[in-house]
Amino acid sequence: LQTMIGYLTTQQLDRLKHHKYSVTGRSLVENYLQSYWCWLVDQMPLWLAPNLITFAGLMVNVVTTLVLAYYCPLMTEEAPGWTYILCGLGLFAFQSLDAIDGKQARRTSNQTPLGELFDHGCDSISMIFVTAGLTISMQFGYDYTCLLLYASCAPVLFYCAHWQAYVTGTLRFHQIDVTEAQIIVIGMFILTSILGPRIWSIKIWTLGITVKEAFTIFSAIGSSMLVAVHFKGILGGGPGKNGTTIAGNSVISPAIPITTMVVLFGYICTKSDLLIKHPTLLVLGVSIAFSKLTMKLVVAHMSKSAMDLMDSAMIAPVLLVLNIYFRNIVNPYVMLLFCSALAWYDILHYCWVVVLQLAKHLEINVFTINLRVASN
Repeated sequence: LQTMIGYLTTQQLDRLKHHKYSVTGRSLVENYLQSYWCWLVDQMPLWLAPNLITFAGLMVNVVTTLVLAYYCPLMTEEAPGWTYILCGLGLFAFQSLDAIDGKQARRTSNQTPLGELFDHGCDSISMIFVTAGLTISMQFGYDYTCLLLYASCAPVLFYCAHWQAYVTGTLRFHQIDVTEAQIIVIGMFILTSILGPRIWSIKIWTLGITVKEAFTIFSAIGSSMLVAVHFKGILGGGPGKNGTTIAGNSVISPAIPITTMVVLFGYICTKSDLLIKHPTLLVLGVSIAFSKLTMKLVVAHMSKSAMDLMDSAMIAPVLLVLNIYFRNIVNPYVMLLFCSALAWYDILHYCWVVVLQLAKHLEINVFTINLRVASN
């Protein structure tokens, strides 16, 4: 039924059509990368669609991470050195192409709400693969507490950034933000390629903890500070009546779906051995449900509509929880494979239908453009 009528209502499509991108702030490193990004976009042909640039970057990031995952299904193996370099190059390619898609849109006078939605959607998927690549490179299969922290913290942090945008109507970047995080991860991929993944298991004698544990603590502190900043903006209220969101509902309402997902994921990881036996599949498979929630939040923001408190993205985690609770009626590995496939079908189907709905409503193509004006 949803395939026939679509996920978006006519009212949502109309609001999406008139949505204006609002962003404020710039991170420290971006000031130095702007010259490179401006040079890079000038190398792109004018017929190349911005969405195609975004999608190409995502595919490079996905493929390079899957190559690394193939060698390290347990996150304890040591992959060939070139796979880590490949992951670093894949992330750099994604970062570069993600940075110029908007420039290409302005260069060809093809800025559309679809472009913003497509960009954020690709970002939310890439975030899962970057997290997987990092945890594999640092051999987090030996440290399940650190792995659980990273697998849940990264999606939650990304969700909170868009939660604040949903409340205030403006996406805010800080001096230390995603660009800096990506550069750090790229550097870690290169270091792993040169020195091997065991470098992260060396104990820091002055602290009595390993390098990866120290990095996890540092990341947790940084993430907590960013979440605190986001919540300050969230609790500060939005432009709606009595400080409500841009959709006119409670600023706290988006907490329900993400909290539900974190609880489900936490139960799966702590009440079963799936995180121990199949960490890579669990992170790349079921945790993609976090990305679906972020996409729904972005759509709610851009269409000024209420955020759904429950979503089909929760079906796969709930099935895993039920199987664990009833002492594995179905083989755990088979159930994990099924739920991973279900989670990916759910997000891809949502993306496919929403993108086509919006493209049809705006009367534009997704991966091709009508070249009207090419500015300097």
